Amino acid sequence: MIKIYNSLLRLMHKSPISWSEFKSLTKQEKAVLDLLSQGLSTKQIAERLYISSHTVSTHRKNIYTKTGCSNVVKLVNYNNAIKLLGLQ
Repeated sequence: MIKIYNSLLRLMHKSPISWSEFKSLTKQEKAVLDLLSQGLSTKQIAERLYISSHTVSTHRKNIYTKTGCSNVVKLVNYNNAIKLLGLQ
């Protein structure tokens, strides 16, 4: 089953992504990823999560590193794939 998930994620993202990468995200990083996917800015995410903009930027950097995504569009596709698979 995990192989199917990984294959779908690779197809949707067009780069090697694995379920283990998503699992490595912290709860707060997952929240930031979800809000980024909704189109919120760093400042809006900070206000929504009651954290500083600097903390959001740190979470974003960690998300990019852990997922291997290079831009917001790829992050949104990644998050959509995770949701589509019901893995969140």
